[in-house]
Amino acid sequence: METINSEKRHFPLYLKERIATCLVTCVFLGILNLVVTPHEWWIFWVVLGWSMNLIKQILFWYFTKGEEGKR
Repeated sequence: METINSEKRHFPLYLKERIATCLVTCVFLGILNLVVTPHEWWIFWVVLGWSMNLIKQILFWYFTKGEEGKR
């Protein structure tokens, strides 16, 4: 049941593009890691760093949504 003031939150297009770019790049780098250096898993650090950045961007968007024009 929706109230009158409820508004649905949708991810903006730029966040969807960044998430898709991250997924595609990490899968490619994971395959490259498996082929080139299977004994050394450096892809973990790439995924960790990129994921932390994506989480930061999503949290920033979530907590500042609607405050851009209030100045």
